[in-house]
Amino acid sequence: PPGNRDPEADEVEACWEFLVRQIRTVRPKVLVCLGRVAASALLRTGLPLNVLRGKPRTFQGVPLVVTWHPSFLLRNPSAKRGAWEDLKIAMALAGMNPGKGAARGG
Repeated sequence: PPGNRDPEADEVEACWEFLVRQIRTVRPKVLVCLGRVAASALLRTGLPLNVLRGKPRTFQGVPLVVTWHPSFLLRNPSAKRGAWEDLKIAMALAGMNPGKGAARGG
């Protein structure tokens, strides 16, 4: 939305069916929500991000992982380690092995 504001409920609803169709068409192995706005929209919750992180959830039968938005990580570098842990969960759900040779957050 303009001015980087949070979307209004009617704006989320206007995009909802398109998003659901896209997810059904693509059939991703895992979804990763980057930030509160994405997580709130997909999970239809007002829970804070720190409550939603760290535990896989599902959306339309697809595993879903919530993590920090990249802009938050730029302002809060100490959160990168937690974001990396979230991404490792997503990678495992997608059948990928982050392994020791993978890039590290931090």
